Amino acid sequence: MSSDQLAQAVDTSRAWYTDIHALHGIPTLERDGLWRALGPALPWHSAVKTLRPDVDVAAVMAVLSDAAGGTVADSYGSLDLCGHGYSVLLEAQWLRLAPETAVQTRPSRYLRWAPISTSDELAVWSRAHDYADVLVPGILEQPRFTVLGCYAGAELVGGAVLHDAGSAMGLSNVWWTERRGLQLHEVVEHARRQRPGRAICGYASSDQATVWTDVGFVPLGPHRVWTREAD
Repeated sequence: MSSDQLAQAVDTSRAWYTDIHALHGIPTLERDGLWRALGPALPWHSAVKTLRPDVDVAAVMAVLSDAAGGTVADSYGSLDLCGHGYSVLLEAQWLRLAPETAVQTRPSRYLRWAPISTSDELAVWSRAHDYADVLVPGILEQPRFTVLGCYAGAELVGGAVLHDAGSAMGLSNVWWTERRGLQLHEVVEHARRQRPGRAICGYASSDQATVWTDVGFVPLGPHRVWTREAD
């Protein structure tokens, strides 16, 4: 793992945050190693994200005060916000799949992956993923985004989102039902067909990271999300 690869993964996430908030008309700002939303952050998204490992806690708290609170995406796992009334909400790992890494394709006779193409399909996808009010229909017209559904027959049993972040493809919102194991290699194949020669970056919680590493993703470093403790 190199610091450049980790920085690429963090920047891929930063690009997602900027683009997904722009779809909702929410402006954002990047300054002094911090990304922030200049309006209410979207559900399941932090109000503040660190973009460098050396960001000072005081700077984070000052931005949070201006942003009227919210969760903090600690992109390098370098903050300690416990003394400020925050606790860790999520422990995760950044992951990266190099363009040259071979991924064995194991097609399933029972599962089919396909892009979501209509607002009705997107609504079903969002309900299944508990992701309402995030992926608005306008996302289907944005070439940088591809929302994928995994189907067993006509039943939606999983999904993922690909996002073209420039130097790399972002992979996020990977989910599947309890009855079906995820065929992550097929998501990778979709990404590589769309943008050949790109690295694929994302993060996964500790209990899901092995699904990624089994495909060939390499762990890069910790990613934490902090939330304010209840009064």
